[in-house]
Amino acid sequence: MAERLSDPSERADEAHRLLGVDPARARELAADALEHARAARDHETASVALRALGMAALDLDDAATAVEHLRAAVDAARRARAPQRAAAARMALAFALLNQGQSTAALLQARIAARAGDGDAQMALQHAAILERLGRLGEALEGYRRGLIAARRARDGQTQAKLLCNRGVLHAYRGSLRAAEADLRDALQIARALDQPLLAATMLQNLGWVATRRGDLPAALQHFDAAEPVIAQAGARHGVLELDRCHALLAAGLGQEARASAQRAVTRLEANAMAAELAEARLALAEALLADGDPETALGAAEQAAAQFSAQRRPGWAALAEHVAVHAAFARGERSSELHARARAAGAALAASGWPTAALDAQVLAARVALALGRTDAAERMLAPVARARRGGPVVLRVGAWHAEALRRVAQDRGGAALRALRAGLAVLDQHRLSVGATELRAGAAVHGSALAALGLRLALASGRAAAVLEWAERGRAGALWQRPAQPPDDAALAADLAELRTVLAAVGEAGRESGDTARHLRRQTELETAIRRRARHAAGAAAGAGDAVAPPDAERLRSVLDERALVEFARDGETLWAVVVTAATRPRLVQLGAPAAVERELRALRFALRKLARGAGSAASQAVARDNAAHAARELDGRLLAPVADAIAGRELVLVPTGELHAVPWAALDTCSGRALSVAPSAALWLRAARRRAAAHDGPLMLAAGPGLPHAAAEVRALAERHPNSAVLLAQEARVDAVAAALETAGRAHIASHGVFRADNPLFSALLLADGPLTVYDLERLRAAPRDMILSACDGGVSAVRPGDELMGFSGALLALGTSALIASVVPVPDEPTHRLMLALHERLAAGDEPAPALARAGAAALDRAVPADCATAAGFVCFGAGSSVAATSA
Repeated sequence: MAERLSDPSERADEAHRLLGVDPARARELAADALEHARAARDHETASVALRALGMAALDLDDAATAVEHLRAAVDAARRARAPQRAAAARMALAFALLNQGQSTAALLQARIAARAGDGDAQMALQHAAILERLGRLGEALEGYRRGLIAARRARDGQTQAKLLCNRGVLHAYRGSLRAAEADLRDALQIARALDQPLLAATMLQNLGWVATRRGDLPAALQHFDAAEPVIAQAGARHGVLELDRCHALLAAGLGQEARASAQRAVTRLEANAMAAELAEARLALAEALLADGDPETALGAAEQAAAQFSAQRRPGWAALAEHVAVHAAFARGERSSELHARARAAGAALAASGWPTAALDAQVLAARVALALGRTDAAERMLAPVARARRGGPVVLRVGAWHAEALRRVAQDRGGAALRALRAGLAVLDQHRLSVGATELRAGAAVHGSALAALGLRLALASGRAAAVLEWAERGRAGALWQRPAQPPDDAALAADLAELRTVLAAVGEAGRESGDTARHLRRQTELETAIRRRARHAAGAAAGAGDAVAPPDAERLRSVLDERALVEFARDGETLWAVVVTAATRPRLVQLGAPAAVERELRALRFALRKLARGAGSAASQAVARDNAAHAARELDGRLLAPVADAIAGRELVLVPTGELHAVPWAALDTCSGRALSVAPSAALWLRAARRRAAAHDGPLMLAAGPGLPHAAAEVRALAERHPNSAVLLAQEARVDAVAAALETAGRAHIASHGVFRADNPLFSALLLADGPLTVYDLERLRAAPRDMILSACDGGVSAVRPGDELMGFSGALLALGTSALIASVVPVPDEPTHRLMLALHERLAAGDEPAPALARAGAAALDRAVPADCATAAGFVCFGAGSSVAATSA
């Protein structure tokens, strides 16, 4: 194009056209036009070129350079005696100054420009954008209306698209999400018709932001991911994209990721002196810090953002930052009249600024502070107008409104009514969770209901009724596992990424063995893992009805199916552990267990000692110390967790429902559990479902597979194949991920012997290593069906990351969600040869007709009888997850 544009004025005009397409190329053309215009002393063309340079710099997040070019553009226009050119340059300068945080100077330049440029669509766009940034939303809306009339009259599609985009964002801030989406979709259609991919990417980004506010997180993340490659290639506005993604991650309950995203936005915008957007990024960082459990740092970030907004004369944004600061102060424990006044003032300022959703949230917070101060009447006055927020609007606001209503009823000594409000709030969250398909998003959503579940548990404990405590220990627990993960719309692309990841990991291994440079492969691994996570999150949930969410089974229902079992459900309230014991023979019993810190300390000691024993490393003396340490820690855990309920569970098969770190207990190491059939379940509801599925399931073929690198894995599978001649056997190169996955879909019982890897940084990349690479949790989630019983003869196959709400991320959670009734897997690293012996003994019991839980107990007891440290550690490390025995068909 440049070669055909010999006239500098044509090059300058082309540079302006390219601003929405390729800002870097626009900058090159404008610089070339400026050089020739100056040589020809053509001040008017120089002004146009300088304005293009300034606007390109803004698109590339460089406000300081933009201001420099645009001031020069105003001067050049003056020398040319071209008032319209000067007005256009001034308006662009005003926008750049606003990005630097110079609100007063920006308004002055905009007023001068507006007087000279009345009727110009581009100038109307910039003027209205400035007013919007300053919180003058009504004036901005009118400015966009006038600009659209001018743009349509001039048939200026690019400016029309930008006007629609900005007006859509303004509608969203005012809570008019349908109007916002309509404007943005019209803008997207225009941008695509003009073949301007960067402009279209901006519309997609804003559509993602609106989808976040609407609560449609899969759509939001899909829009952001579609926009990012175009924005990254252009080097434009990437900080703002990170900022918008941060808000979606916050809505998804992924506080740690949101914090990282906000920090990236801050770093980028700070480096480019984009002061206006930097203040917004700091505010987002404050929200992310708060969500990530760091209210102290969040308070500082929010107050810094508030100060910046005030300096920029943006009162609405300053009120929003003040509201987040109040949230942070409340979260760190402040309860004062001053905080109450701050919360009320922030709410009033947000309402006056035209941000109704944020204003309602501020009122809810002010009411919570008032309730904490015992000012029930004041709280009721503030909550009255919030009642409508319980019925519509963003999920987080609705859940928060129900929480506030429950607190109000508690203050009125209406405990039953408070519990009804809490149930209603959690029902809102359940329906939201059903709308997303990805495990991570479902699990993350639990964080929004944690305060409701905690209050319900506290009220139940205060009542002293074990059945009520059981209900509230169950409510919100492991809800993400109630439905199987949904497949994303680009499932084929997800499968291709997973296949390439296996190839890349194989290359990493080869490079390591050959002492090669693995950096390139590791970079590609990171890229692929990021792409896989993002694709998986695009999945939308199935349309959900009221009956689709998990319903906690009441104690009487459990008693009717437990038969000779005892169910022990653990719960934590602050710094106290509790247990509810349910048996068919007696009424539910509530037992206080003590401080969780002591339990967690002994659990860490036990797991460390078992790892040492399993490795067999060190001297005989150090092994003896490890045995003593393991025995001591196991006795302490037994004494704290099960001894207090020993009389109620005596002689019974156990169903254990842990909480928090208790999900990692190697239960067979405890004397009460040694040689005893037990099942460990994420919730009583999921145990009951798994047990009923077990009773109703038909037997399918046995699938046996062995991964590479374990001397006894292949021997183990061959030995089992001899015992079960009709089994499907996958060995050596036949044990590839696709083949194993296909076999799992038709197997009734599956046994995989392989290396196991638990990924604490991302549990869904935890893997079993097969011939062609890792079989990850993401691969499992793509299965159409799963075996009734699954046996993982591997290290750490039963280890899970535990999210708020006891949401489990790892193999056990994935398989139970897919329909597996029982999973036998280890919660500690286990050695190859002792595992081989345990597995053969386990299958011997299964062949004799034992169900998985008693089969594992008897096989483990035989290993413990041998008194070999590695065998004992191995037997202690394996757990039966789900339902290791079925309930009677008549009971189900």
